[in-house]
Amino acid sequence: MDLRKGGRRALHAILAFYNLKTRAAIFPTRETLAIEAGVSLPTLHRDLAELEAREYIVRLPQRHKSVATGPNAGKFWLAPILLTRKALLLLNLEEVIHKQPSLKMRDGIYIDKEHTKEVKTQSSSKNTFPDGKPEAKSPAPKNEFDPATKLPIDLLPLLDRGLSVPTIFRLMRLASAAGKRMSDIYAYRTGRIATLGLTGRSLYAYLAELIGEDIDFAYVANKARTDTAQAEEVNEAKNLLQRLRQTCDGLEVRKNGGYVGVFRVASNPDDCDYIETSASLVPVNLRAAKAILRGAFAFVQPNEAMSVYA
Repeated sequence: MDLRKGGRRALHAILAFYNLKTRAAIFPTRETLAIEAGVSLPTLHRDLAELEAREYIVRLPQRHKSVATGPNAGKFWLAPILLTRKALLLLNLEEVIHKQPSLKMRDGIYIDKEHTKEVKTQSSSKNTFPDGKPEAKSPAPKNEFDPATKLPIDLLPLLDRGLSVPTIFRLMRLASAAGKRMSDIYAYRTGRIATLGLTGRSLYAYLAELIGEDIDFAYVANKARTDTAQAEEVNEAKNLLQRLRQTCDGLEVRKNGGYVGVFRVASNPDDCDYIETSASLVPVNLRAAKAILRGAFAFVQPNEAMSVYA
C-alpha cells in the first residue's frame, strides 16, 4: 500500500474496530483511535487525512440531536469511518465480506482441511483439599513445539481459525524477516482477533498487516502474558479462600514444620477468616491466599504429622 508510516498506523487502529462481517461504519472517538494507534490527537488527524486523501477511508459527518443547551443544541456531529472498496481489495478482504473464508488464498497459500485440526485445550487441574500443593501455571515456553505440526504451541489456536500449517509458517517467516516473533504478535492481539471473529483470509491479512507495524510486540505481549498470569493467580487465590472456609476450620497452620496457629472461619460470612495465634489474629486475605498457593503454609489435623494442604 502506498502509505507512509503514519497512514499505516492509523489504518491498523481502524482495523482493530472494523467488523468484517457487517462492513458497518465504526464510531470510535478520536481519543480511542489515538490510543489504539499510540499517537497524539494532532498526529492522528494528519494520519486520517492521509487515508482519506488516498481514498482508503470515507468520513461522512452525520447530524444527531444533542441534549446540550445553547448555540450547540441539536448540532452534535458524528463522523463514521468506512473502509473503501479500494482498501478492502488491497488488504485482501473484499471477498470475505458476507462469505465463508475461501479454501484458496490469493498469495498461493492454501487452506486445506486436512491441515486443520482441532486443538483440545487441557483444563488445568483445580486445587482441591486434601490433594496437596497446586500446580504452578506458566505460559508455554517460547521454544516448545507441537510434535505433529512442528508449530510453536502458542500458535496452534490459529489452526482452529482456518489457517493451515504452511500459512502459519509463512507468517512466521514474514515476522522473522521484520525482526519480530509471530507468537508475540498473536499473543498481543488474541483478544481483538476473537472479538472481531477473524478467520481464514481475513485473519491472515490482519496478522500480515500487524507485522509491518512499528510496535515492540515482544514488550506488549510479555506485559499481556504477565497481566493474564496475575489475573489467574488472583482467581485461584479467591477460589482457595472459599475452599479454606469450607474444609479447613480448626486445622493447625504450620510454616517450615513449625506451629503458627489455628485456622478459624469468621462467624460473619462477610468478614475475613483468620489464623488464631498465641499473640494475635492474622487475617487470611487475598495476599495470604497467594502465599499459601506458593507453599508457604501447611494445614494439618491437630496432633497429626500428615499435611492436609501444603
